[in-house]
Amino acid sequence: MDYPIEILPNIDYKIIDCDLSNYFLIRHIDISPEENILDPETNIIYKKYICPQSDHIEDLSTSLLGVFKRGYIHIAFTQEGSTKFFQYCEPNIIVDIPVYETDFFNKENRKFWCVLINNLNNKEFKYNVGPDELTAICSVIHTPTKWNYWHFSLKWSTTAGPLEGLEDKKRKSIAKKIGHSAIVAICQFAIVEIPQHTNLDEQCYRIN
Repeated sequence: MDYPIEILPNIDYKIIDCDLSNYFLIRHIDISPEENILDPETNIIYKKYICPQSDHIEDLSTSLLGVFKRGYIHIAFTQEGSTKFFQYCEPNIIVDIPVYETDFFNKENRKFWCVLINNLNNKEFKYNVGPDELTAICSVIHTPTKWNYWHFSLKWSTTAGPLEGLEDKKRKSIAKKIGHSAIVAICQFAIVEIPQHTNLDEQCYRIN
């Protein structure tokens, strides 16, 4: 099995900062074949499949659907591969191509959800600290990794500053509160089918 080199960083790539409002993010779900993603009563995705723990919302990993295809959600990494490739990086570095069975393998029991970026980016999410209702603003940020140039993260701005810059205990506490609100909202927007979509225009990610 060959690794899809089109999802690796490339010497000609740059950080994506163009308007992605009408593009979709995709996130894989590890799930057994007999499990349902959707609640049969509401036809809405179960919250546990959006984010396994609410405080994980602080840097939720997704990929930009397009060059990153639906089939690539089945790429899973070995421990050795994770050590080598699960790192944020510059978009235009040269990386080794992951080797099948040494670095990665095919994980069949995966499904996915997708969400329109416009439903998340720059949107406000309410959370409570004691009696006070506060607001966090979501940003969908391009965060290339050595295994996936098309990796994007959800980042958060709060009244206390950027979530990722807060002291560890405070960050986790606020992330958990934001997560409760954000996960409920994402459940309303998430879909479990591949939507109609187009690949990103090359001028958004190529240097030349």
